Amino acid sequence: MKKKLSLFVELDAPTLAALAGRFDIFPFGKGGEDKEKIVGEDELFDQLSSVKPEVAVIEQEPVTPRVVDAAVPELKLVACVRAAPNNVDLAACRERGVMVTNAPGRNAVAVVEMTIGFMICLARFIPQTHHEIMSRRLTLPPGTPVNREDILWQHGDLKQNPYIMYRGVEIDGRTLGMVGLGIIGRMLAPKAKALGMRVLVHDPYVDAETAAAAGAEKVEFDDLLRQADFVSLHAKVTPETRGMIGRREFELMKPDAYFINTARGALVKRDELVRVLRERRIAGAALDVFDQEPLYDDSPLLELDNVVMTPHIGGATRDGIRHQSRLILFNVMAWLDGRTPPNLVNPSAK
Repeated sequence: MKKKLSLFVELDAPTLAALAGRFDIFPFGKGGEDKEKIVGEDELFDQLSSVKPEVAVIEQEPVTPRVVDAAVPELKLVACVRAAPNNVDLAACRERGVMVTNAPGRNAVAVVEMTIGFMICLARFIPQTHHEIMSRRLTLPPGTPVNREDILWQHGDLKQNPYIMYRGVEIDGRTLGMVGLGIIGRMLAPKAKALGMRVLVHDPYVDAETAAAAGAEKVEFDDLLRQADFVSLHAKVTPETRGMIGRREFELMKPDAYFINTARGALVKRDELVRVLRERRIAGAALDVFDQEPLYDDSPLLELDNVVMTPHIGGATRDGIRHQSRLILFNVMAWLDGRTPPNLVNPSAK
């Protein structure tokens, strides 16, 4: 008799076929027809208490003590497709003998490429100039005579043409300072070097040899801030790192440096970031994460012209489904075969 698996995430066809050979699958939310739906606590409680699966595959669904109690004693494994399963009460699972696995690196490539894209956008004013064209600030009324031999956009109402107004910098020869050298940092460093950048890293848990193997030079935190042309965060939120970037840290950065955050909004003191951007104390920032998501309509960040923002989509690629499917399959099949799952985050629950 097959075991039961409740599925709340999207997986690729080969993985679904492999799981279907060993489990009866009960799809909900993003695991079913509604690919955009995140199941809330009450619905998760109802579904798990009804199905009583041995395995639940989740992403952002809140696995609270109440939810775990709804599925035990049948529930044995919660397989989360996130690197940091913050939505899972690990203590409650451990106390009830439920193993929890994560999926480290499932969106690492996506975040690395997003960071590189942010650097290029900041250096070359790509979002700002796109907006200028789309808002018709750089266009002319139909029928206006133009010099078609001139390759530069000119506009009589502007003091300067865009070629001068949006003169950016090249990232070749610039210095990237990475705060954190986990999976993402180790993938980003060689790609940045391939673009001609010098790469610095600060990570108290990584030695100089490990940093060098990734193509980076390990430095002290303050030295990184002083030297980097692009400061990019790739750290986890811990009691030590929460709010780690504030007034003092921004004051150490170069006036023409850029700040990038694709990690977590809680790492940064938002008001201090807004202040330095308003005062042009640094050249600009690119943000995919915020301390409050979504932003409120009155967020001061929306008033700035030297910040590029995206709505926490750094890890969102179609390829990510393939990556998370592979990791889920490894973890679930290991458990099913009586082996320790490779990405077990609460070993004492075995």
